[in-house]
Amino acid sequence: MWKYFIYLYRLLIPVTWRDQVKIIQRTLPSWIKKSKQLQMRDLERYYQSVLDQSSPLPALKKPDLALAGLMDTFRKMQVRGELLGNAWWTDFLHAITLNNAEGSELQLRLQQGLANHSDTALQYWEWLHLTKIALKFGLFDLAYWLRLKARNSAISTLKKQDLNPAHPGFRTLLAAAAEAGEWDLFRANLNRLGFVAKNEKNAFLFLQRLALKRLPNAHRNLPIFKVHADNRFAEFTKNKRIAFVGPSKSLSKDAAEIDGYDLVVRCNYKEAGIGTDSDIKGLRCDISYFNNTQTRSICESKPLQVPEVIKFAVFRAQTSLQKFRKAFLQLDTCFAGQLITRLSENYSLMLFEGSLNAIPNALCDLLRFDTDSIKIFHADLMLTVDRFTGYTPGVENSAKHIDVFLKSCAGAHDPLTQYALLKLMHSAKKISGDPAFERVMQLGEASYMKELQQIYGNFARVGPFSGSCYQLITKSC
Repeated sequence: MWKYFIYLYRLLIPVTWRDQVKIIQRTLPSWIKKSKQLQMRDLERYYQSVLDQSSPLPALKKPDLALAGLMDTFRKMQVRGELLGNAWWTDFLHAITLNNAEGSELQLRLQQGLANHSDTALQYWEWLHLTKIALKFGLFDLAYWLRLKARNSAISTLKKQDLNPAHPGFRTLLAAAAEAGEWDLFRANLNRLGFVAKNEKNAFLFLQRLALKRLPNAHRNLPIFKVHADNRFAEFTKNKRIAFVGPSKSLSKDAAEIDGYDLVVRCNYKEAGIGTDSDIKGLRCDISYFNNTQTRSICESKPLQVPEVIKFAVFRAQTSLQKFRKAFLQLDTCFAGQLITRLSENYSLMLFEGSLNAIPNALCDLLRFDTDSIKIFHADLMLTVDRFTGYTPGVENSAKHIDVFLKSCAGAHDPLTQYALLKLMHSAKKISGDPAFERVMQLGEASYMKELQQIYGNFARVGPFSGSCYQLITKSC
């Protein structure tokens, strides 16, 4: 019943009308309220509309039919993709069948075609839909320019001040201004949030203080120490030099330097000896941040194993925290009473697009506390493909790591969201890194996306949505 109602609601009611029907929207499920945000099922719909008339190699069989199918999908999603013109989309459908070398001129023509359209030709969320499509096919360079238009469109909308602060999209506009460094515009509109969205305002206050280089000393105005575990964590990290060790494979022999820090932080450190060594990664781990997937894997393992060297285990979701506590406290060991578990804040509230990966999310949490310094090792924002063995359950080779990343960046974890936030932290001198990390910070957004395309682009060209993107490696390179 609901599916039919939702279909008719999206098909018959224009977006501008839906934005005004506040009372009706409050009675509907949240995934209707957020219909402007591209979900994975919607991305699959776009993807399939292109692939239905496509051939794996080397070109589309019937580009006109594929174009018609894509335009029909745009209409169903209330996106005015046809405004870019049939010629532009015909080039796009051709570009997704070519590897980086073969399609370089065509991709340049696509970027030049975007210059003929103003940033406000489409709404910001429409540009974001197109960005996701480009990411799904590994066109990272093109995705950068589409996303830039989305951000500029959002900023233009915010400058008009014609959107009610209670509207769900207002937070996104505010996040766009912050990401672009439009801090005067950001501060002018931050006060408009009032008490309508207290959690969101707190997240944005954190972002503003980070930009003003007033963290951590100015963070005490925020209601961050809600529970005893946060107070214990504050005491544990106060004035400490922290080494944050990422999961990327490395040849740099940093173990001695890493273990020489006051505290060592890792992500998803779930088993002693996995991802640690005395030569490269170091042996210590005092704090581990766990994402939801890793928490589920830990709780399902029999017997449950958690390294006893960990002093704090930090989780992203309340359900993950509760699941871990229930499983861990059943252990008949004194360690079960020594490990402190806590929940991090929701930092996705302050983002223009997507959600954070494990490392940016953990860094946001650490920066709320009065640490001395944080240095990042072995993390270069996915420019290194491989992870150490055992980091991700069921992902043990380069092919699967590539597949996971491509699905992730086209889905929830927008690569420019991660880059922009880490760049802000780095510019504020709140974090530093090893040579690989420092190099990435010097690239800039456009160059970073170009490198992602060089590394991953060929593997995302035309292939089945649910299959491995790596299966075309021998054909597309």
